[in-house]
Amino acid sequence: MDSEEKIMLMPMGNIAVKEGDILKDSSQTLILATTVNDSVLFVAAESSIDDKGDALTLTSGDLWPVYSLGCGAVVNVRSITGQTWRTNAIVYNCQDASTDGQVETSNSASATKIGRYVGPDNVLTSGVTLIRVLLCFAPIG
Repeated sequence: MDSEEKIMLMPMGNIAVKEGDILKDSSQTLILATTVNDSVLFVAAESSIDDKGDALTLTSGDLWPVYSLGCGAVVNVRSITGQTWRTNAIVYNCQDASTDGQVETSNSASATKIGRYVGPDNVLTSGVTLIRVLLCFAPIG
């Protein structure tokens, strides 16, 4: 089964979503993960961008394509700036409120494991960057 076959449609909250955002459950809809202690469940498969390039805010309950953690797909995930990615490194959700929906290399404060980095070795991100991640860890919580 290839990665596209692992996409699920799930109800979203009132958010604008970008490809690679990490998402958590909030009252049976998905929203951006915002804290290190969030139970991350999904990664957005697409961005909600209109024809002008502006982010389109979804209405609560709109179905959107996502990948489940642990599904084994290799997907794009949004990394914060200034991260050095080593092949096979564990990818964690961010621990800073200014980086909602993004990932990093640090696991301090018991961050959630998202998967393993499978892109080129020794890549330094500049700005928010989509990185390739194998979603090999099942959600906890």
